[in-house]
Amino acid sequence: MAPSNKQILNNLYGLMLEINYHQDDHDVLAELEAKPDAVVNTHMLKIKQLTAKLKAEANRQRYLDALSQLQLLKQKGIEEFKKLFSLSDQTKLVPMFNRFTELSKKDEQEILEDQEMLQFMEILKARANETEE
Repeated sequence: MAPSNKQILNNLYGLMLEINYHQDDHDVLAELEAKPDAVVNTHMLKIKQLTAKLKAEANRQRYLDALSQLQLLKQKGIEEFKKLFSLSDQTKLVPMFNRFTELSKKDEQEILEDQEMLQFMEILKARANETEE
């Protein structure tokens, strides 16, 4: 025999009384931890694993993007690289190695390029932080 509409509504009302919509998520989690359920624990574990996997993939993608940008800059060369900056940013890239007299010109150029790359990365990081906020 199929339940009547009155019985269905009565059951629904009983279920809704058991559910507390205003209960905080932390309270629900504390309640679940107090009375562990194997099925819920299995699903919570899978959710945590998937979340960790997604975060790892996002970090990996950010790393690969940064690496590809650096490789692209390296291919373009330092002069193309300097064109990306405003005049105020370019003043930060002035060489600071004049006090080293024992260095060869090649050493000075390599040190300068390394310093400029690090400063460029700082500027890119600052811009990325600005866009995230």
